[in-house]
Amino acid sequence: MNDATVGDALAALKENEELLENLNTIFLVDTEDRLKAAVPLARLFLRDGPTPLSSLAAEMLVDVPVTEHQDRVTELVDKYNLLALPVVDEDRKLAGVITADDIISVLRQK
Repeated sequence: MNDATVGDALAALKENEELLENLNTIFLVDTEDRLKAAVPLARLFLRDGPTPLSSLAAEMLVDVPVTEHQDRVTELVDKYNLLALPVVDEDRKLAGVITADDIISVLRQK
């Protein structure tokens, strides 16, 4: 995470173009896949290639454990107006991401 740059991120996005339709945040992890930061995708386009991704990280990182109840997840997404909420395991390794679309689907089922 510490040495990844805007250029690295843009290259990875080009290689995974199918992800772009629903992607709005890039989550930064360390060498052991532990969540460290979140970078709003739009920030990539405001900086040059050599800019470190860590310097673009959002001020606050909100995440939930894999065991979190869906009501609490919905509350956090609403409270912080999140489009993506990272899910971490007991070692803080990134286990997945819950999107606003996921929340809407759950709410529709209620």
